[in-house]
Amino acid sequence: MKAWILIATSFIVGCLAQAAIAQEKVKVNYKSDTVLPITFRGCEGVESQGSCTVIERSLVLTAAHVVGGSLAEVKFRAEVVRGKVIALDLFHDRSLVRLEKELDVVPRKFRATDLSEGEPIFAIGYGRGFGYTPGRVASGKLRGRSVPGDSGGLIADSKGEIVGIVQGYASDGELYGHGRKSILEWVQENKGNDPIDLGNR
Repeated sequence: MKAWILIATSFIVGCLAQAAIAQEKVKVNYKSDTVLPITFRGCEGVESQGSCTVIERSLVLTAAHVVGGSLAEVKFRAEVVRGKVIALDLFHDRSLVRLEKELDVVPRKFRATDLSEGEPIFAIGYGRGFGYTPGRVASGKLRGRSVPGDSGGLIADSKGEIVGIVQGYASDGELYGHGRKSILEWVQENKGNDPIDLGNR
């Protein structure tokens, strides 16, 4: 009886260890100039944090659920650059922030062609430190693992082009983002908007 308990315990511990390894972010020893940490300052000093992607020198794309106020601070190299929310789409979980200054960086490009079934993709962000988690295209969805802090970050193809935005876990723990053909069209339609008043610090 004790032997069976020991075997069962070992099996459970092994499964938990495998799950932890599967969800671990692959950390890299450099920081990206186009995928950056972002902090929103809301009412009464409330902060919300996540990641964002530079799509124009003074425009970043992030997830709507990361937004916690009108004002944002993006960490770029050794400085903090402020910005304001100019578009918020809660239904599709996406947001645009216009920065107060242009960043000295080549913005990320959107992928022009459709993704293929089984194609590898990568979630990139600042959860647990900067790094990425691998995933794949399955049944037309972007599936893989991400961790808190990656939200709003980049989902890229093997060339590093934008294919989606990190959202987080679905109920099955696998779906980490969405990539809609309409993202680029939505950006084009909204990048000239005036700032939105969502409440400030």
